[in-house]
Amino acid sequence: MREIGNLREGEFFAEPLIESKGHKLVPINTMLTIHSHTGAINVPVSRDGAIENFPISNELLAENPLVIANQPKGSLEVSLQIRIPVPSQRRFSYSVLVSAVREANHLFKRDAGLFAIFAPQTKDLTFVFARSQSHHATLTVFWKGAPKTTIGDDEGMLTVRADESSKEDPEVQGSEIPKKILALPRR
Repeated sequence: MREIGNLREGEFFAEPLIESKGHKLVPINTMLTIHSHTGAINVPVSRDGAIENFPISNELLAENPLVIANQPKGSLEVSLQIRIPVPSQRRFSYSVLVSAVREANHLFKRDAGLFAIFAPQTKDLTFVFARSQSHHATLTVFWKGAPKTTIGDDEGMLTVRADESSKEDPEVQGSEIPKKILALPRR
């Protein structure tokens, strides 16, 4: 297993993502239902669109049941996002972000196989923090002479662009440790 900026390759994983297709649907309002012969299985979608607990078993794979969403036909699309390992501390090196973006792009290409040339790429990482009514999460990159702070939205999410060409390796500090970090493919 290879190391990527102090992170192990096996700690990265692909996760299905539900997105609104030109509609103003909120992912958390989406429920998937697997219509198995043993009964309906509800699968919630998280506030960032991730399908985190999709049941997989040999029985379901053999049955291959229909999966239905509670949203209008044609209003959703499914893609993959790469889940990045979360640093164990609030403060870490910017090179961790750059390495994570590089690895996510490598995984997008690897999973595309023969179609790697068409594989989506990303430069952005989305940090998902615990939602709070009292404050918004922040992430500050301490660039020389000009620290840059990004403030999370009401849902506790913020997106940071990782500049792979940067000659600097500043410190990055979050107001808290994120629940997860996601690399979303750009189309």
